[in-house]
Amino acid sequence: MKVKIENLGDVGVRVISDHDNINDTVLEAGATDVFESRDEGVIELREFDDGAEAEPREQA
Repeated sequence: MKVKIENLGDVGVRVISDHDNINDTVLEAGATDVFESRDEGVIELREFDDGAEAEPREQA
């Protein structure tokens, strides 16, 4: 799956492809980019606020 995402919001969006939390990308407010999901066909979006995630990551 390949998608073009445009962030129309006021804060960044964390883009996670195929459940890979390590190699995620932050799409800043007003930015547009193309993302590709290769293995599982899943692209997840999470709102980012002032460099802090909306949902905290689990710690190992």
